[in-house]
Amino acid sequence: AGVATAGLGPRGRETERRLEMAALEARVGELQEEVERFYALLSADRGLGGPELSRVVRRYLVEAYAHTYRVEVRTSNHPGAETDCEAYIRLHGSAGDSDRFLLFNPDDGISGFASGSLRYFEVMSDVDLGEIRWLTVWLGGTGTKDTWHLEDMVVWSARTGRAVLFDCGRPLRAGPSGTVLEGEQLAEERCEYE
Repeated sequence: AGVATAGLGPRGRETERRLEMAALEARVGELQEEVERFYALLSADRGLGGPELSRVVRRYLVEAYAHTYRVEVRTSNHPGAETDCEAYIRLHGSAGDSDRFLLFNPDDGISGFASGSLRYFEVMSDVDLGEIRWLTVWLGGTGTKDTWHLEDMVVWSARTGRAVLFDCGRPLRAGPSGTVLEGEQLAEERCEYE
């Protein structure tokens, strides 16, 4: 800005500052529209708090995460196993815990979990969690079927290639308390959906 305004008088510099401010305000408006668009796309938008919205903004607008964990979620075949509620997870590792993540895959456009279904998600973290040891899973209450019979989850680290099985085999109920599942390291697991 110093070079461009060097030959301008006070009025010229003031005009240039106003133009720069208008351009910055327009860009901020565009970014706010993007945040609102992502927020509106999520089916559980009323249930999202500040941390979840911040995670979505970081994921899609700001940062490229260095540590990716792929999550395979299997719903059982039991009658009434399905849910249309949103589900969240938090990974707990030897080096730290992840944020709480909404299990949402914008590529498949499916909400909820059908009986007998197998769904895939990516959880990204800006820090290495180390060896994943357990996870916490929550079922939200925005749908009409507030129980979910989760069969199991497999978490695969893209960095190490290691996979951990989290067996559940029981119904989960919607509510603020999460269910903690302990992991079992799998001998050798390949990620089928790379």
